[in-house]
Amino acid sequence: MREQSVAWEDRQLAVLVSGGVATLLWGSALTPNELIERADDALYAAKRRGRVLSRKGRAPG
Repeated sequence: MREQSVAWEDRQLAVLVSGGVATLLWGSALTPNELIERADDALYAAKRRGRVLSRKGRAPG
C-alpha cells in the first residue's frame, strides 16, 4: 500500500505501511511462534530499509 490519506477528526492524515511476510511449507516443523517471529523479523528488516516496503521471512531450517 502506497501512501494513503485518511480523514480523522477534521484532518487528513498520511498513512504509510511496511510489512513482513513469512510462509509455512506443508510438513514444516516450525511452531506458530517461530512463524510469527520470522514475519516480525521481516517487518523490522523492511522498516530498516525505508518506508513502504515489504520483506519475506527467512526460509525454514
